[in-house]
Amino acid sequence: MATIKQLLKRRLTFTDSLWVLVVLAVAFAVGYELYRFAAKKVLEARVRSSFLRVCGEIRSQRQQLVGAILAYKADLGFYPPDHVLSRNPLMIDAVTNQLLYELLGTAYDPTNGTFSATGFEPVSKRTVKELFNADGFKNSTSSADSVKHFSPLNLRLREKFTTIRT
Repeated sequence: MATIKQLLKRRLTFTDSLWVLVVLAVAFAVGYELYRFAAKKVLEARVRSSFLRVCGEIRSQRQQLVGAILAYKADLGFYPPDHVLSRNPLMIDAVTNQLLYELLGTAYDPTNGTFSATGFEPVSKRTVKELFNADGFKNSTSSADSVKHFSPLNLRLREKFTTIRT
């Protein structure tokens, strides 16, 4: 009977070397597939555990948005305008919509011809016309202090930019 020392000292033939490589390749492939399977199961578990929290956050944000729209209507007497592409037939673009600017409120600077909302880059009057098909925003004034704020996002943005400036 051969000892381990003798087995380790012997040279492998070409076919023996091929068998070793095949066994290593199969072991690697099985290990990789097991890793992918385990990673997929871990990801699924994370998604399932956070699904209820995400849905709750979505509901909360929806309620805040609806509340802001209703406050806008109560204060100004009409709902925020939609981005109307055409009146006949009525087509509204939900992707490029000025709702955010209406709820945050914008300050119009007549010298530069720009509208600015807290936390956003100023938008030129020409861009507003091209992007939103409107001459301006309904909730817009010439002074940033007199703009009416309806969105709770505006309060968070204002706090963020106040802390950045100080």
